[in-house]
Amino acid sequence: VSSRNILLLTLLTFLQASSNLNKLNESEFYRSYTRAIEFDYVTWTANAVERKARSISLDLPQYISSSSGKEIVNEYFTLIQTIDQIDGQIELLFADPAVEDPDSQSGTLKNTRNQLMNTLELISPVTETIIQQQTNEAIARLGLGFLGKPFPPVLYQVSSTPLELIISPRHIIRQDADISLQSDLTLEDIISLEKNVEAGMDISSIVVRTGGIGLYPTMIMRTSDLPWMLETICHEWAHNFLTLRPLGINYDTSPQLRTMNETAAGIVGKEISQSILTENYPEFLAGSPLIEDTTGTTPILPETEVFDFRKEMHLTRITVDEMLSEGKIEAAEEYMELRRAFFWENGY
Repeated sequence: VSSRNILLLTLLTFLQASSNLNKLNESEFYRSYTRAIEFDYVTWTANAVERKARSISLDLPQYISSSSGKEIVNEYFTLIQTIDQIDGQIELLFADPAVEDPDSQSGTLKNTRNQLMNTLELISPVTETIIQQQTNEAIARLGLGFLGKPFPPVLYQVSSTPLELIISPRHIIRQDADISLQSDLTLEDIISLEKNVEAGMDISSIVVRTGGIGLYPTMIMRTSDLPWMLETICHEWAHNFLTLRPLGINYDTSPQLRTMNETAAGIVGKEISQSILTENYPEFLAGSPLIEDTTGTTPILPETEVFDFRKEMHLTRITVDEMLSEGKIEAAEEYMELRRAFFWENGY
């Protein structure tokens, strides 16, 4: 069984590598600006394959009960929450003008963080194996497998995900290219790249952080949000699933097919992740958080927010599309800048 899984892992890696190469060929025109700072998928994938091969050979699921698995997963996310809190404290020390020597004052926090990171590194492969197993079981329950088993099996690895340079024409909102960049670029580097690309080719561009990448194993951003992470893992698995089918093979054939692919992956990701939560983590299925009144007895729902993000974003998109269809490019860009400020003022 272990040998078959490792063989399948290698096959899917080559298929996904081929898909990524096709994407890069389409983006070749833009890469004169990014070659020196592009993400190294080959090295990342090779390391991930080696790590997953070791985990598969150990066959950990047969030694871990469902209750023990849940405890390990909860410990993993508690560790990440603690690390994130310490990172926030360190950032505050470096941002506070009143702190004269933030490097030394943050020494204890850094030491604690390093110890927690060492523990996280030890527990991560086990946690990933447990969540992979839970996801595989959910896929089988939903009838998406082949002969009762998911194909391909779910494999993911938490990692610092790359940044993505998104390219669009100015006259229409459309993704013409996306190029993966190193994950540690500074804000100054990002702004400079966007300005240079836009000035050099008269297009629109933006650099964004990715939550996951549909390689095999898939690459998932570290987070303390279990429901979000599960949905992202399932979303990226759906891309692996579609890679073996016409919709996935033709991902880059047109913007419409790309949208169809992403929409399908989004729907599948939500369905599978909800099944995982229902079976293993029902405490995360509650809707809006409840707030107790002053007596501490009657739970009430929080007040409805005045600002409706989805409504306002929909209005923005409709208005911009209409302006662009009339050839009013500069006016549309000015309108979007006004809307950006409006969203900022409302906490987004």
